[in-house]
Amino acid sequence: KRLEGINISLTGNEHPGYIYYRTHVQTYGWMKNADMGDMSGTQGEAKRLEAIEIGLEGEVADYYDIYYRVHSQTYGWLGWAKNGEESGTEGYAYRMEAVEIKILPKGSAAPSGKTSGSFYSKTKKPYETPGYALLEPHLDRIINERTNPSMSKEEKLRALYDYSRTSFEYLTLDNNCPDNFLF
Repeated sequence: KRLEGINISLTGNEHPGYIYYRTHVQTYGWMKNADMGDMSGTQGEAKRLEAIEIGLEGEVADYYDIYYRVHSQTYGWLGWAKNGEESGTEGYAYRMEAVEIKILPKGSAAPSGKTSGSFYSKTKKPYETPGYALLEPHLDRIINERTNPSMSKEEKLRALYDYSRTSFEYLTLDNNCPDNFLF
């Protein structure tokens, strides 16, 4: 079943602050931010939610991170997104079927499960997606050492992004890259 709208509240918090969120809705695209407890999406229009962003504001954001993930039609459970990142799909017409939200102490690791692949878009360029943030620290080294000099920067970014969508495990914190990481 599809989700058409969502209301999210933050209760029992010892630090002042609130949750904000916005959804990507069939036909309409990204909606404006909803305040804590307000609905984001539609009601009675039979329009599916496809993606969501959720964040914390105020003092509560100094003490906690918010993690969330979407169960998307065709893809199933996507990776965990955090603190306002996009989660779901855009441009595929896949419905959001569920969302799981966890608030953890600031700096905590993501809940069990993957953190890559939280958002898939047909409409955004590679450097406009959350996956790019994972790649960005590695780009200069990989582009300079591993790409064809005649490629434009856009072509290099596209090739790097396309390869990385299935190969995030190669981009480790110690900056190692396998020898077969060539374009």
